[in-house]
Amino acid sequence: LAAVASGYVENGKRLMTQTGGAGCHAFPGNAAQPAVGPDLTYAGGIHHADYLLESIAKPSRIIVPGKGYSIALNGKRVSLMPAFPGTEQERRDIAAFLQTLR
Repeated sequence: LAAVASGYVENGKRLMTQTGGAGCHAFPGNAAQPAVGPDLTYAGGIHHADYLLESIAKPSRIIVPGKGYSIALNGKRVSLMPAFPGTEQERRDIAAFLQTLR
């Protein structure tokens, strides 16, 4: 979990709400509770911090099986989630927030 130790949970929650994560993912505190992307309600209890951090930066690296989370592009599965365009610290902040979801 060292990869997330430098993350700020409150900023991560703010970023999830204000930068598009709340438009696709259900998680506690998200009034919309959309089902476009995987439900993140228990993300911290299910996924290792490094996986969360990588998924934010490179969402197509590991494709989550499920209802329409990816498309085929040139014979390869690609995540519908775009890579988070923010800074490394912002990615760590989001991952730190996700780690609190259990």
